[in-house]
Amino acid sequence: MQQSQQTLSLGPSPVDDWRAKYDDGTYPAGFWEWLADNMHVFQEFVRLALRTQARGQRRWSADGLCHVLRWRTAVREHSDAGFKINNCATAGLARLAMEVSPRLRGFFEIRQPPGSCARPRSSCGAQRGGSHA
Repeated sequence: MQQSQQTLSLGPSPVDDWRAKYDDGTYPAGFWEWLADNMHVFQEFVRLALRTQARGQRRWSADGLCHVLRWRTAVREHSDAGFKINNCATAGLARLAMEVSPRLRGFFEIRQPPGSCARPRSSCGAQRGGSHA
């Protein structure tokens, strides 16, 4: 199977292990709890990133991938439910994807810690519905 079409095999939820290993204080407040409820979003995010990389892109926008995920759900699949991706979670997704998938290391540019998002830290990852969910 081609790398671009593989899904990230996660088995039982690894969120607690990942948090213990990778949480250096730069992930937004609420990110790990959001992730535990939205592993399918993370899997699709990694799949899209690997596919984009396999097409020759050396770097890409995490925000761009999240917009693709939202579009695919809302427009292409005619769903109002949408992926639950808060804009504050985007940098956390990119950071974690580069940690757990060695092929993606350096694929996303992290300009500032996700915790410095303009929203209050307590709201990161908590938003549901709408264009940012």
